[in-house]
Amino acid sequence: FMENGAGRWGESIFYENPEKVLTIFKVDMTGQDVSKGVYITGSFTGQNWKILKMYDAGNNIYEYITALSPGDSGAFYFLNDSNWTARETVPQSCAYMWNTDRKYIIGSKTTTISCKWSSCETSSVPSQVNVIFKVDMTGQDVSRGVYIVGEINNWKITKMASEGNNIYYWSTKLAPGSSLAYYYLTTNSWDNYTKYRETVLASCALKWNTDRVINVPPYDTVAMVLWGQCSWKNLAVFKVDMTGQDTSKGVFIGGSWIAAENQFYRMQSEGNNIFSYSAYFNPGHEGTYFFLNDSIISKSEKVPSECSDNNINARIYKIPDTKVTFAYKWGSCEKIDDNMVFYNNYNIDNIIISPNPAYDKIFISTQFPDNNTYNVQIIDFTGRIILNSLIFSNNFSFDISNLNPNIYLLKITSSKVNISKKFIVKKEIF
Repeated sequence: FMENGAGRWGESIFYENPEKVLTIFKVDMTGQDVSKGVYITGSFTGQNWKILKMYDAGNNIYEYITALSPGDSGAFYFLNDSNWTARETVPQSCAYMWNTDRKYIIGSKTTTISCKWSSCETSSVPSQVNVIFKVDMTGQDVSRGVYIVGEINNWKITKMASEGNNIYYWSTKLAPGSSLAYYYLTTNSWDNYTKYRETVLASCALKWNTDRVINVPPYDTVAMVLWGQCSWKNLAVFKVDMTGQDTSKGVFIGGSWIAAENQFYRMQSEGNNIFSYSAYFNPGHEGTYFFLNDSIISKSEKVPSECSDNNINARIYKIPDTKVTFAYKWGSCEKIDDNMVFYNNYNIDNIIISPNPAYDKIFISTQFPDNNTYNVQIIDFTGRIILNSLIFSNNFSFDISNLNPNIYLLKITSSKVNISKKFIVKKEIF
């Protein structure tokens, strides 16, 4: 991961040797005695081949994570106790080192070495993985509750829990490789259920032209969508440079997404005469907007015809499949340099993650502007988003007990902030 601003890996091995790459050793211990733990040793553990304990990653898989130099090679093997007599017997066909030990070769990027105990087979795919389903119910009637049903739960209508901010979730275990139908609804009964089920867009109604499909990967995952849509909401940031303008009565934004006529939202000052406003929209949503330097329509900017809607004095926006920023000078088609203000003097020193390394919970304290909404993500080393949540406080926490031991990225974004910081998850203290 590359961080925005100064920062270092949570453990010295990663930042003292930045040229090294993440290396993960895995062993499948199915059917073996692991009561005394699972260990690894090899030429990478020190001159005397120190025996190191591995983490229990679940599903009989144990892992050890380190950093090694690209091109490194050497010997290793696994043990099911912390003494030399508890080593595995490596079959001759893969005992490439001295006819007794396994061999590793490190690539130019993250390297995973997967094995089965005393076997030349690679680590097996887990029989089940954790899957969390999330749906954004913004604008929907949830007075009867929010439910999920499909092949994922044998067509039993199951109530989802509220996460807050109109988000509902349900977790289960599913078999990797499965392709399963499901959809959301707002009733717990099959009576007249079609009145209460979502109508899924054709582009993601991949079963029977009506239902969603999840293709279960060989790892824990989160499936997040908007009710009836194919994806999650995206963050849109609107910015205006008010240099030379009177801002004594505030700066506001009006837009076609605002239901009430002549209602305008106050924008936040970022300093340097820059003001911003953030909102979440469905991908593909489009409309118009304009800036004002008072909360009355007569104080709206005059938008040049080159960048205005043909019929009204307003700018045009369209939401893509990713986060987007619309940044202009007041009354002008000239774009402003978003990077000039986006980080606004905030860096990773404004984020405190404790403990780090963490075991079952992390506590995050930030030093950002109050009364702001943050989009917080936890991302694994492959770039996969593990968690995606809206936060309305500078201090918050997450349960990470279901995360495998590894290195993760905490990413926080808002109208003023785009910062990432690494943290490490461990399962045992030893």
